[in-house]
Amino acid sequence: MASLFGARNELSIPEKVRGDKSAAELIRAWVTASGDVHVTIKTDVWQDPAAYGIVLADLARHIANGFHQSQGKDVADALRRVVEGFSVEIGSPTDTPTGQIQQS
Repeated sequence: MASLFGARNELSIPEKVRGDKSAAELIRAWVTASGDVHVTIKTDVWQDPAAYGIVLADLARHIANGFHQSQGKDVADALRRVVEGFSVEIGSPTDTPTGQIQQS
């Protein structure tokens, strides 16, 4: 079965990370053909969960910039839509996360 996005590939590792031996991958997320999202998350980097909130905000800005670069969308409008989607899902989840901590 073909991937939702053509050939199944992993995203590239950012150039600045490649040379940093202390860098750690925090989040890996996959979407299936049926729209299910599966993630692997490293939750032992920071003790305060608020630090992950900062990561989520950074991701939202990167996503908005990506929509601007790839589709010409206004960055502020794209960011607003990301935040709207986040707020709706936080307020009324469409599913219940499952899983467990695994040793890496």
